[in-house]
Amino acid sequence: MEMIVLDFFLSLIENFIIFIFADNLLNKRFKAKMACLFPALMCSSISLLLDNINFYLKSLMGTALLLISFLMLYKDSIFIKVGIVVTSLYLLYITDIVIGNILTIVLGVQLYNVFYSNFINRIIVCFAIKLINVCLFWSIYKMFSKVEVALAKKKWVLYDIIVLVFMAISVMFIHLYSFAEIEFLTSVLFIGISTVFFIMSIIVIYFFTEICSSFQREKKMYEMQASFDSMRNIIVMQDQTNHRLRKIKHDMKNHLLSVNQLIDKGNTEEAHKLLLQTEDFVSNMDFNLKSLTGNSLIDAKIASVVARCENEHIIFNYILEALPELKITLLDLSALLSNLFDNAIEASKNSDKPQINVKIFFYKQYMYINMSNSFSGKIKTENDNLYSTKANKHEHGYGINIIKEICEKYNGTFTWKCQNNLFTSNVILLNE
Repeated sequence: MEMIVLDFFLSLIENFIIFIFADNLLNKRFKAKMACLFPALMCSSISLLLDNINFYLKSLMGTALLLISFLMLYKDSIFIKVGIVVTSLYLLYITDIVIGNILTIVLGVQLYNVFYSNFINRIIVCFAIKLINVCLFWSIYKMFSKVEVALAKKKWVLYDIIVLVFMAISVMFIHLYSFAEIEFLTSVLFIGISTVFFIMSIIVIYFFTEICSSFQREKKMYEMQASFDSMRNIIVMQDQTNHRLRKIKHDMKNHLLSVNQLIDKGNTEEAHKLLLQTEDFVSNMDFNLKSLTGNSLIDAKIASVVARCENEHIIFNYILEALPELKITLLDLSALLSNLFDNAIEASKNSDKPQINVKIFFYKQYMYINMSNSFSGKIKTENDNLYSTKANKHEHGYGINIIKEICEKYNGTFTWKCQNNLFTSNVILLNE
């Protein structure tokens, strides 16, 4: 009975370590600090009930149980959750393997007996391993904390496959080695193999986080540059507007002076005509957008594009509908719009009939951006992926990937098609 209670308690500690690790990396669905308490108790209880079944099946069911708990607790993509679940279980398994192998030599017993020979030994060994688990999970957390977990899906899929292989090998090792009669030299060999395998897996995780972190830093720099360029264009547009207003103010002053002079001379008919002409001139002035979304960033960006298209002699048509409060961050929204419009302007200005059409609207918790632009007919694709045709591939290659990643981050989609020298793209973002 005491061994059952101890097994439950140890399993509970392991599950708490896993959920605390996940809580600090993933986006929680619930604000309650102890939301993971019930899933941890449930996983520990079911794990205890599965104690006597085949180890492979037990590992598979334990993984599924944790994944179901993660689906309930966290908002992130299924691929991210699979990666964190498998990483957590692998860290627990590989620690047991390495420490267990060392103790088989020290104590001269089978791996199974290291953990189950007697109650006191099990307490000492297992609590020592749990302390090592805490240190190991903290180290892995520090690696992942440098990375925004909302990476591109293909990166997480690749990582999931690698860690699943690591976990499968560790499960197979535990199952085959637990009851085997192993001589001293063979035990040393197993310690060496398991230790090298452990170090190799940590190096893989480290390089995965470092490479992703490096890519994200470059992407952030590109986004900041795009935002800076966007703000610069807005400032230029505002400066042009102010210049036009000063000119109009000067012209209006001269018109009113002329009206006064005509009235003083008694020429009221000519004064009336001049006033009518001035009224028509004022009525035809259009400094405002035809429609507004209510979002200051989107409206400013559209105004900037209007001015830019005028300078580039590009026909720009737009339909904007009022939007609710957006949950999309300003940085993501700025990066998305900047890349969409930059790509459209660059492509259309090289076409025979430069034109851009955009519609932004909201429907059932989703924001839609439908955009089309003319282009020269030259486009680079590979495996249904769209690639930049600009001269500076290193700088401009991020744009399309950034659009895709922002769409994935907000559970949306980015689709495009080309037909009759017209490039059409559609962006859908979930606003919650």
